[in-house]
Amino acid sequence: MTASGSGTPSRGQVTINAPRRGVDWQLVAILAIGLVVRLMMAYGIDAIRGSGFRTDLDLFRYWGSNLADLGPFGFYDRGFFADYTPGYLYVLWLVGLVGKLIGGIGDLIKLPAILADVALAWTVWSMVRELGATNKRAKIAAAVVIINPVTWFDSVLWGQVDSVGVVVLLLAVRQLWRGRSERAAILAVVAAMIKPQLAILVPIVAAVVIRRAFWPAGGFGDEAPPADQPGLVRLPGGRTRILTTALAGLLTAVVMAAPFGLSLVTFTSTAPYIGSSLLRLIFSTASTYSYVTVNAYNLWALFPVNGGSMASNSGWIHDAQVPDATSWAAIGPLPAGLVGAALLIGAMIVITWLVARRPDRLTILVGTIALALAFFGLPTRVHERYLFPFFGLAAILWACSWRWRIAYVVASLATFLNMYVVLTTLYPNNPGVADWLGIGDTVRSFWGVTFVALLNAAVMFWGFAQLRGSAARSLAVEVAAAASDAPAPPDGVADWDADADADADADNAAAEAEPRFAQAHRIAPDDPMAPFVPIPALAATAEPPTTAAPEPEPGGRRLPAWYDRPSWSSLGPIEALRARWRETPIRPDRSASLNREKHGRLDRLDVWILIVLVVASFGLRTWRLAEPARMHFDEVYHARTATEFLQDWRYGISHNIYEWTHPHLAKYA
Repeated sequence: MTASGSGTPSRGQVTINAPRRGVDWQLVAILAIGLVVRLMMAYGIDAIRGSGFRTDLDLFRYWGSNLADLGPFGFYDRGFFADYTPGYLYVLWLVGLVGKLIGGIGDLIKLPAILADVALAWTVWSMVRELGATNKRAKIAAAVVIINPVTWFDSVLWGQVDSVGVVVLLLAVRQLWRGRSERAAILAVVAAMIKPQLAILVPIVAAVVIRRAFWPAGGFGDEAPPADQPGLVRLPGGRTRILTTALAGLLTAVVMAAPFGLSLVTFTSTAPYIGSSLLRLIFSTASTYSYVTVNAYNLWALFPVNGGSMASNSGWIHDAQVPDATSWAAIGPLPAGLVGAALLIGAMIVITWLVARRPDRLTILVGTIALALAFFGLPTRVHERYLFPFFGLAAILWACSWRWRIAYVVASLATFLNMYVVLTTLYPNNPGVADWLGIGDTVRSFWGVTFVALLNAAVMFWGFAQLRGSAARSLAVEVAAAASDAPAPPDGVADWDADADADADADNAAAEAEPRFAQAHRIAPDDPMAPFVPIPALAATAEPPTTAAPEPEPGGRRLPAWYDRPSWSSLGPIEALRARWRETPIRPDRSASLNREKHGRLDRLDVWILIVLVVASFGLRTWRLAEPARMHFDEVYHARTATEFLQDWRYGISHNIYEWTHPHLAKYA
C-alpha cells in the first residue's frame, strides 16, 4: 500500500511490491546473459573447461554416481569420506541420475551452482522490489550479483555450491518478512542442511517468532502486519505459532535426514542417553579442521603462535590441544577454538536480541548480514568461502544505500582475492586455474594476507554498527527514497518535515492562483523589493501595510510576500535589473522534478505516424509535378533578376533590373 500519489510506502504499513504483470525483458536479458556467459566459460572455453578444486569436484562426482547407483539410504556407512549434510546430496543425486543417462557426470557437476547464481540474482531482484525500491534499482542489484567475480569464480571456476544454499536462505528471509513463520522455518532448515554455516538464520527465526507471539505490539517494527495474514488463533501466551513453527523446522530436518539413515534424535541406554547422528556428522566435520583458520583471511590469520602465523608462513595452526598438535593457539589459559566459539555465541545472542526488539524487514535483513559477517570473522575453523551469504543478502541493500555499496565492493574485493589465491596458488595442481593475474604470491605474502584480513574486519565491524538505531533510521530513509529515486534527506533526518511540505504546497497553490502582476518574493535583508507595499488585492486580508522589511525567521527562512513591481525610475536601471533577476516566478519552479525523468522512446505508433507523414508529403508534392510544362511568373522573374544582378556583380556589365517585387536572397541562390 502506498501513500496517496507518492508511490512510496505509507508509514506503518508493509508493502509487498509485486512486479507488473508481463515479462520484464530487461531482467530476462540480465539473467540470460549471466547464464550464457557462465555456460560459455564452464563448457566453451578450453582454458577454463574442466577447471575447479580437484578434490571437491572428484568427491561430488563420486557421491553423485554412488547415489545414482545405490540410492541414499546407508550413504554414510559405505566406507568412503563424506562430510556433507544431506541437503546438497539431493542435488548430487539428481546430477548422478542425469549423468548416468548421458554417459558420465563430467562438468555437469557445475551446472547446479551456475543455475543457482541466476536464481540468486532473480531472488535479489524480487526482494528489492518487495522493499519498495524502483524496478530499475532492483535490476541493477540483480546485475551486481551476476557480474560479481565472487559468484562466478565460486561456481564456474571453483565448482562450489554456495549459491544453492544462499538462494534458499534469501527465500527464508523473505518468508519471515511476510510473517509466514512456518515457511521461514522450513526454508531456514533446508538452507542449514545444504551448508551448516547457513544455520545463521535459525536463531533469528526463533527469536522473531517468539517476539511476535508473546509481544505482538511492534512485532513488525513500525510496519503493520502484512495485509494477507489472517488473525492468528493462539493459546494463552501465544504458544500456538511457536509450536507450529518449531514443528515445521524439526519435521523438515527429520524428513531430509531420514532417507540417508540419519536421525535428528536418538535415545540410548548409556549416558547421555540421547544423541543425534545428524549433529554428530556436523560436529565431526568441524573437528576435522581444528585450526584457527582454514584459508580464511580473517583476523585469526594474523594470530601469532611460536613466532609465526598463517599470514607469515601460510601454515595451519591448531586452535586447541588435539592429539596430533605439538603447539596450538591460545589466549591465556583458553584455547583459541573456545574463545572463537564464545565470541560467535555472544555475537549471535546480541544480534538476535537486537533483531527481536524491532523485527521489521530491514532489521531482519541487516541482522542476518551481521550474523554472516560474524560467522566468518569471529570463530576459528573457518573456510575462505564462508562469507558467500553476504553477497546475496547485501546486494538487496546495494539497490538502496550508497554505504552498503561501498561495503559490498570492499567485501567482494577481499573475498575474491582470498578465493583466488587459495585456488591458484595454495593448490597449484588444480586444472585450468593457473595464476592468470600473476598476483598469487603477492596476496599470499604477509602483507597481502594482512591487507585482506583488515578489509574483512573493517566490513565486519561496520556491519555490526548498522544495527544501531541511528544507522537503522538512516537506512530506512534511504530505502524510502529509493522507492521513487528521490534524493535521501541528510544524515540524521529520519522523517521529512510534513509541516514544511504542507506550507510549500499551499504557497505553490496560492502563487498559481494569483494574477500575473502579483509576484511572490522571499524576503532577505538586502532585497531591494523589501521597502514596497503589498498590492491592494492582498492588503484586505493581510496585516496593515508597512514599509519595513519583514524580519527573516530563525535559521534564515524567507517569508512569502506579494508586491507591485517597482518602476525603473524609482530604482534606477542597475537595481531594477537586479530586482527582476531576484524575483520569484509566479508559478513554482518544478524543473528539479524532471532531473530523473526517463528519456523518450520510439515505439511502433511513432514509426507508423512518421511513415504516414513521409508518404503523404511525397504524395502531395509530386502530384501533377509535370504541370505546367513551361515556367510561369515568379519562376521566370527569379531567374531573370538573378542573372541581371550577377552580370553587374560578377562581370561589371550593368543592366536594368526588371523586377524588384520579391526579396533577392532566393534569387541569388
